[in-house]
Amino acid sequence: MEQISTTNCQSDLDKLQNFSEWFNSVYRKSILSNIPNNKEEQIYLLLHLKKSIKLAVNELSFSNEPYKFTCKECNKIVTIESNKDFWTKFQDHEHLEVRLSKCFSSLQEINKMEKNNPSCSQDNPNPNQNALNEITKKLSNACISSKNEDIINSETNGLSSSHNNDSDDGSSSESSFKFNFPLKYEDLVETVLYPHSLMNDVRKIDNLKEFTIQKANKHRAVCLLCPCEIMSTKSISKKGIIDHVFGQRHLRSASNPTNVDALIKYHNVFLNMETSYQCHQVYFFPDMNNLKCILCNVFIKYHAAQSHIDSDTHKNKVLSLFEKGFDFNLLTNQIHGYGIKLEEIIKKVPPVNAVKSQGKRQRERADSSADKEVVHSIIKAVDNVNPDNILTLLPNRFKGHKDFLKLQQNKLQCVPCKVTITKSIDLIKQHIQSSIHLQNSKHQVVSYKYFCEICNDKFSSEVQWEKHFVGPNRHGNIGESRRSKVIEYECTTCSTVIFGDELSLTRHLSVSPKQAIKEVKLNEKLKTIFANRDCLKQYCKELTAEANEVVENTDRNNKCCRAIEDLLSVTFQDCKAHPFGSRISGLGNHDSDLDVFLDTGGMYNGDKCQDATDQVKFVKEAEKIFRKSNKIFKKIQCVPTARTPIIKLFHVATELDCDISFRHGLSVENTKFLRFCMLAQPISQTLTLILKQWSCLSGFNDNISTYALAMMVMFFLQTKKMLPSVAKIRETNKGPHAVIDGWETINYSVPFEHFHVPYNDDITDLLNEFFTYYFNFDYNILVICPLLGRTISKKYFVENEGQYLPNEMKSYKDKQKLDNAEEFRANSPICIQDPFDLSHNLTKACSFSILEKFRKYCELSVKHLSKI
Repeated sequence: MEQISTTNCQSDLDKLQNFSEWFNSVYRKSILSNIPNNKEEQIYLLLHLKKSIKLAVNELSFSNEPYKFTCKECNKIVTIESNKDFWTKFQDHEHLEVRLSKCFSSLQEINKMEKNNPSCSQDNPNPNQNALNEITKKLSNACISSKNEDIINSETNGLSSSHNNDSDDGSSSESSFKFNFPLKYEDLVETVLYPHSLMNDVRKIDNLKEFTIQKANKHRAVCLLCPCEIMSTKSISKKGIIDHVFGQRHLRSASNPTNVDALIKYHNVFLNMETSYQCHQVYFFPDMNNLKCILCNVFIKYHAAQSHIDSDTHKNKVLSLFEKGFDFNLLTNQIHGYGIKLEEIIKKVPPVNAVKSQGKRQRERADSSADKEVVHSIIKAVDNVNPDNILTLLPNRFKGHKDFLKLQQNKLQCVPCKVTITKSIDLIKQHIQSSIHLQNSKHQVVSYKYFCEICNDKFSSEVQWEKHFVGPNRHGNIGESRRSKVIEYECTTCSTVIFGDELSLTRHLSVSPKQAIKEVKLNEKLKTIFANRDCLKQYCKELTAEANEVVENTDRNNKCCRAIEDLLSVTFQDCKAHPFGSRISGLGNHDSDLDVFLDTGGMYNGDKCQDATDQVKFVKEAEKIFRKSNKIFKKIQCVPTARTPIIKLFHVATELDCDISFRHGLSVENTKFLRFCMLAQPISQTLTLILKQWSCLSGFNDNISTYALAMMVMFFLQTKKMLPSVAKIRETNKGPHAVIDGWETINYSVPFEHFHVPYNDDITDLLNEFFTYYFNFDYNILVICPLLGRTISKKYFVENEGQYLPNEMKSYKDKQKLDNAEEFRANSPICIQDPFDLSHNLTKACSFSILEKFRKYCELSVKHLSKI
């Protein structure tokens, strides 16, 4: 047998050596000489190989021989496999506590001798070490390797520290002996409820080693210290949590011994429970002597927490949460802890009933609304597959384009585009989504949302969805029994792709069905403005005249800025107020707010005090000063949670509402750019002003800012060669230009007349072209980029940390190499890149529903304008 084993090992070694030689010579040479067609598949296999090699190296580093220990009480040999936990195995042995108690008794005797005979301590300066050596010998007399001895020594060192913390009077006995192993939450619980990246930042602020913030679910976090809830209608953000931790209430609680003691008791209770019980802490608040279960709305004693979790009352409420589709973290683990299989709940509440159970509430809502109620319609994304027809592999969401594709032997012909496509499902989908095909076929792809229920990840585009399924570690957290049942589904009602199984569908169906969107119509006032060409032209003329009057009348702006400087100069010496925004750019009216950047000294270029903590301090310090001068400024409101923290206030003398920020001067440069464009191409001002009214009357002003809308206008005119790109303006204006917070700006040394392109056509035609352009725009894969004056694919921001982006975006690529760099949000439904701060997506908060509504209003506007 030994000879056969040796022969097999030698055979494996030969195979490994042959593979290594082939890989380093033949394979790598073929890659260098010719780029393969199946590049992505090879990258996936190589990454998988890399992981396997790493695991193999680790496995070779460990010995597989078992460890053996002899019990002195029964002379029984305790065998422990190399990959098992020592203490878990020891605790299963009946004599462990007896042996440890005797060892501790020996230590106590030594301590008594040391007290009674101090000279003993001089002769033997470290009696405890001899005792520990004795413990080691008594624990084991058969170490098969030095590795065993190291492990035992490390464990007995822990016992030593435990012993040293005991009282010196030696009063403890065998009956008072306790295990003192360090306690921590299970990895699953700690990762989900107390994520390390968040907890590390929180600890830096409140200086407490215990977890103070708990993530209960996507929309809710809990401060266990205050205690209170931190809620959000959208996903709870790290920034919102940090803002709470910075608050006075949290910091006062952190210095209050009563609150801290309650927090320690809370964690001690759950740390001593098993994992299934630890998962229930999302329902509990700490109190001094009690816990409050918010699920059952009762107070319970700390020692009765586990009994309460086991009670039928609490159990039934947890099951009810699951049946109704609530998304408390670790809810499925809580169900498993009760010994209940999820399939049993699904059988009790089938998908149809999960929808019908909401019937009464939905009928009431339907009676009070003109909307039509709809029911989820879920189908398999791919069904009835025919191996001989690749088009049957095309998901249902692309079915409208199947008629344009004709099979021709080994290739496909796209009839409208007159091109041949290789028979690859990925290439087919890529072609269908291309702007050329959409234009030629005059058939749009329905915008879908994508949800991987296994990973709890959401995506906004087909490209990102496909990338999610590439890689060796995808869906590693799914059990083998469930893996075979997971496929791709589509909810045609919600326009959502779901990757999951029947359990995933039950959760989706249990959520109240969305209501059908009301029939979209143009606002009546808009119809009046768009009544005819003359009416539209006159209205645009009035808007432009008022905006120019606001720009030219600088007295109000200057008076307000001086009042701000005078008041804050006591604390911020030599501060300078820089006005910006619509009142300065030429997009405002008499009622527009005044935006002000306050440079407190050397901050315009973003060289110092850019940290969020510093910004919050500036805002709060200024707020105190303004509140003391309530006759000059009123309606003072601090907004520390904004992307750039600001103070809102009202200047009494000028009757101006002001927003004051302290970060850097990039916003001022943005305003300069807009003003430059409007001087170089005056029609851009008129077009933006009428669109600003259109946006407000259509209900987009809360989702698409005036600045974002202006960038859409500038980009549209760039595509028509009526305005140059930002890169072209920067190239023409040679010489040094300011770099603010790492972002390049423009020095405007060349007069704006140099870039002027005459436009003599009617504003109605240009407005119609604008709506047509953005109705047909491919939002799924393209980014609006004023820097380049052309679109750029979203994938370049996602792949390889943006290193494939063009040279004009060098500042962005350099930024991505820094720690904690902000990435451009390319996964948003609408992507408009700021011309200077290239990591800022101006419409990152827009949802799919806003995008669809925007496109619908563009379509309606085109139809209306085409008639006048």
